[in-house]
Amino acid sequence: MVQRVTGPGLTLDVTLDHRLPGAPRDLAVGHGAVLTSEGALLTLRARYPGGDLAYTGVTLAVVSGGRTRTALPGLRVEGAASLLLLTRVRRHTGELDVLAEARELRALLPGDEEDAYPHLLARHTALHRTAYLRAGLDLGADPTERALPGSELVRRPKSPALLERLFAAGRYHLLSSAGMLPPRLTGLWTGDWDTAWAGAFTTDANVNLQTASAAAAALPEVSEAHAALVHGQLPHWRDNARAIFGTRGVVAPAHTDGESGHIYHLSREYPLHVWTAGADWLLKPLVDHDETSGARDPRLAVALAEVAYFYEDFLTRTDKNGHLVVVPSYSRRTVPRTRAGSPSTPPWTSRRRGTPSSRRPTTTRDPTPSACARSPTGCPRTASTPTAPSPSGPGPVSTTPTTTGT
Repeated sequence: MVQRVTGPGLTLDVTLDHRLPGAPRDLAVGHGAVLTSEGALLTLRARYPGGDLAYTGVTLAVVSGGRTRTALPGLRVEGAASLLLLTRVRRHTGELDVLAEARELRALLPGDEEDAYPHLLARHTALHRTAYLRAGLDLGADPTERALPGSELVRRPKSPALLERLFAAGRYHLLSSAGMLPPRLTGLWTGDWDTAWAGAFTTDANVNLQTASAAAAALPEVSEAHAALVHGQLPHWRDNARAIFGTRGVVAPAHTDGESGHIYHLSREYPLHVWTAGADWLLKPLVDHDETSGARDPRLAVALAEVAYFYEDFLTRTDKNGHLVVVPSYSRRTVPRTRAGSPSTPPWTSRRRGTPSSRRPTTTRDPTPSACARSPTGCPRTASTPTAPSPSGPGPVSTTPTTTGT
């Protein structure tokens, strides 16, 4: 991350601060500040409770003019002409080589005579302008309205300029919130340690909804990030199919932190372990990408075949008319009708922040999934009444775990 502050006679304090809403009280935090030839090097290390997982933030402060001194836990700058901050955050276990990180940040700077900020901005622009200019929406809007700030445009809901701006803003936010992986449920800009639904990936609806416009908006970078998430977890998806259903093929989780693709959300209220539609659902955007781009990713064909292998082994039961039935099954986004014939209503209308059960879903195993899959009668039909928002994200919930569709 690159930040620049300019002004006559700048005087300010710079510190790295981990304190956001929800920060664990027993977080182990350490600060460092040393003077360098450019200005100073600041570090912040935070180790998570109960383990060796940590993150370290490293900031190289490049000061032009004035006086610089350490003022723990940070830095004091007095009478400077400008301040440039280069920041990088790394997740790690054990100790991080901070000096190596500092050398990498220093290597981003140009020669002594060149202004660093325009150099770094040009480097960034070259990477992103191509994507921004690849597609656009022109509705022939009035140039005067196009020049209005967003706060004014939203007051003109019938303005073509508003639709043009929304299209551009959507592409900007989609590209900005995707990187090595697609956007998380809450995006990147949360400002909270304990974000809603763990700030992870909700795969039974939200990931696809967030990336749905990638193909039409000419953002293959987002589709490639989606592919990285899927293909990086396929081995775990195979484990799910084997361990839960005793089958070949793949079964995707309804919720993932982006690293583990194993299914952990096993509860009576939300039997997400018997939601079998995840793999083909998550592969659909990749099919869209191939069809719109004309490319063919051989990994996609392999993954689609593994979905077929799963259903070939899983779909073995039929009803009295000989039709295949999907049992056990569960649909997180389909609300069944009650016995009286009216749609059932979940016992909440909005998610309340801070509800422990909305942050930490239960993981009791009931019943044993693999045993249900092999049983001639399937899983016992149990009625469930949800008492908290689902771990898989916002939306209605089905209250009968064993339905006949996905």
